[in-house]
Amino acid sequence: MGAPSDQNLVDFYTDGGLTFSGMIRKRPDDSFAIGIAYTGIDGDFGLSAERSYQALVELCYTMQLAPGLVLQPDLQYLWQPGGDLRDESDSVAIIDALVLGVRSSVKF
Repeated sequence: MGAPSDQNLVDFYTDGGLTFSGMIRKRPDDSFAIGIAYTGIDGDFGLSAERSYQALVELCYTMQLAPGLVLQPDLQYLWQPGGDLRDESDSVAIIDALVLGVRSSVKF
């Protein structure tokens, strides 16, 4: 996605990923996925903080535990969350972030 930078805070965005299933013979309904995303941020959009981009990579594994019961651990690593925002003193950029999570779903 691209947008005019004089009218939009986000002037470029792209993402993509791959999902692999059936990698483990005894667990044919499980899947492993990897995704990436990049958000280009216009630093001249009238904001006080200099911003340039935010990027992430995500890994997840979806486990079919029983019919209708799924568990999905998820790991994300973000570079420049918020597009290189600064702390209150405007001296230190917010550091990169590691996010761990687990999602579950039940279908009945």
